[in-house]
Amino acid sequence: MALWFAAACASAPPSAPSAPLPSAPTGACDGSISKPRLKPPYVFPRFTEQARAKGVTGKAHVIIDVDSAGLVTGARFDRLLGSGIDESILTAVRTMKFDPAMQCGRAVLSSFAITFRFMGEPPAPGW
Repeated sequence: MALWFAAACASAPPSAPSAPLPSAPTGACDGSISKPRLKPPYVFPRFTEQARAKGVTGKAHVIIDVDSAGLVTGARFDRLLGSGIDESILTAVRTMKFDPAMQCGRAVLSSFAITFRFMGEPPAPGW
């Protein structure tokens, strides 16, 4: 699974607008839902001995359900790899914790997909 990190850049303060910006009415919400964010500690599936012996490579797609507390309530595969990797993925996913998806300032249930890539021999421990 690829983890993406965003970095903030320092910049000059914005210039004042030439005209006042319109403000949204108090309590207005467009109904969009933010994505859940994975919280540390990050848990990764293990590359199994069976998969290593068979030289298994590829991608496994998992659809994860997260409740309003940020806990995983379900996981199902859209694409399997076999050789024990799928079970390893489920074990890792069930222990993941998230900041829940948000809608109009409230935590909500959500479902989203994660792709796990296995490209041969994994990096050495401590990498």
